[in-house]
Amino acid sequence: LGEAERQMRFSKNMESVPNVFVPRVYASNPNMMVSEWVDGTPLRAIPSRDRRLIEAQSLMRDAYCQSMYIDGYFHADCHGGNLLWTEGEDGGKLCILDCGLMVDIESSAAEGLLRLSLHLAARDWTSVVQDFIALGFLPNDLSPSLLIEARGIFQRIIGPYLNVGGGVRAASAYSVSSLLDDLSSATVKLPISLPPSMVFLGRAVVQLEGLALRANPDYRLVDDILPVAARIALRSVPKNKLDAGNLEEERQSLLYDLLYESAADSPSN
Repeated sequence: LGEAERQMRFSKNMESVPNVFVPRVYASNPNMMVSEWVDGTPLRAIPSRDRRLIEAQSLMRDAYCQSMYIDGYFHADCHGGNLLWTEGEDGGKLCILDCGLMVDIESSAAEGLLRLSLHLAARDWTSVVQDFIALGFLPNDLSPSLLIEARGIFQRIIGPYLNVGGGVRAASAYSVSSLLDDLSSATVKLPISLPPSMVFLGRAVVQLEGLALRANPDYRLVDDILPVAARIALRSVPKNKLDAGNLEEERQSLLYDLLYESAADSPSN
């Protein structure tokens, strides 16, 4: 697809997210695109902890949850210059610019990311390892000993970040020597492989978290998206999914497990 087609597709998707929009495309050809002009303030120009930045952060979260978990189509260049805060009679809105770098993910990967997000929020490390396997990040023939080791490595590497948030707080939560040991073990012992789409997604998440930390230094990404992810799990079925009934039952079972069984097991997780 050309950029005009990508922008129109993304604009249609964002109609499902209140107070988030993408500029309209008026005309295009292989060499040119005419798009709606939007007056606004780039998020990178808004001071830290400003009310506009705080409101925009919530809208960014909603937009990316819609993109990752439902549409399977996300904006992969979401720096503060491509995100505008606009003010009108009906309040503030977030405008997303520049659809030159958009990425598709399969519906199965979108479902897998939803499950991974919920399991990370629950600190359910056994299920996190299984999600990595289901997403193809790890091979499905890992030995039992490597499965156990992967669980421990993920808990030690990802756990402190989930508990304290990103930025300086995350850095201060790690012992440098033990972190280096765990990263070395993960690199050498675990055959982790990320497809290009997930590398782009990781880049986008890092950009969004940087903006969110400017709005709130105590920001914790996974805990922030949990309520939205849970609502999506209860109400939405990925597009082109034939067996919607079974999927709905699976998701309800997953949320039940997260709310009850993971809570009961949390001291050992």
